[in-house]
Amino acid sequence: MLSKKIVIHGEEFVIDGRLLGSGSQGEVFKIIHAVNGVVYAVKIVRVEDSQAKEAMAHEISILKLISSPYIISILPFSIISDRFSYMIMDYCAAGDLNQHYRMINKGAGASE
Repeated sequence: MLSKKIVIHGEEFVIDGRLLGSGSQGEVFKIIHAVNGVVYAVKIVRVEDSQAKEAMAHEISILKLISSPYIISILPFSIISDRFSYMIMDYCAAGDLNQHYRMINKGAGASE
């Protein structure tokens, strides 16, 4: 279980070790602001070459422009370091859309 402190743009966060999800790009963990206790999610992606860093910078810049009640917001203190990208996002305690979709379809007896 991952549990560590990270500092991003002078803001201290604690990754509480709870893995929320993972995929081909990286992993998403629950993270807590060390001062105010606000819970966020952090997507951590390994970026070891310039192409990967460029792709993540592009994704972050696009996500920072989006403002919708239907899309999780990315926070301005998301960064890309030498080896990792840290995308700090709003935390959705109710899970993701895919989880809800599967639960609804399972309850209705539909197959995927």
